[in-house]
Amino acid sequence: ARRRALRPVRAATWAGAAAVAFAGGANDGQKAMAVMVVALAAGGTARPGVPLPARLGAAAALAAGTVLGGRRIIRTVARRFYRPRPLDGLAAQLVAAVLIAGAGPAGAPVSTSSVAAAAVVGSGAAVRPRHVRWDRAAAVYLWWVATIPVSALVGAGLALGLRPLR
Repeated sequence: ARRRALRPVRAATWAGAAAVAFAGGANDGQKAMAVMVVALAAGGTARPGVPLPARLGAAAALAAGTVLGGRRIIRTVARRFYRPRPLDGLAAQLVAAVLIAGAGPAGAPVSTSSVAAAAVVGSGAAVRPRHVRWDRAAAVYLWWVATIPVSALVGAGLALGLRPLR
């Protein structure tokens, strides 16, 4: 009976995965479109704005990449931080999809994998906090926090090192 009851949850999980993939593709598409605009400008064919085919192509390509590689990423996150049960996983997917989709129009460049991982940890913390591998989650969180200042310092160091070449 339990297996039959989980069928709709598993079907909804596929819809949730598609929503995360689409939201991730739309959000990360901003970065991909910037590369396309630079390429168009370098080729002398750039016009103001981003052409609609470039927008749709970037979103579709990134969504397809998330769908194709997302399962592996989700398995890694699930095994590393918390092994979600079907309802926990669905909750994490829905939260991740909403947050990522909301970040795009706001112009906030969020990481799809970071948001999804945090949502999995959050769903685990709400339902079975003892099962969350807090040491691993804390280590990843520290790396996320350190990424911006470390990148800024390395960029500054490289810029100063290249300064004599001007």
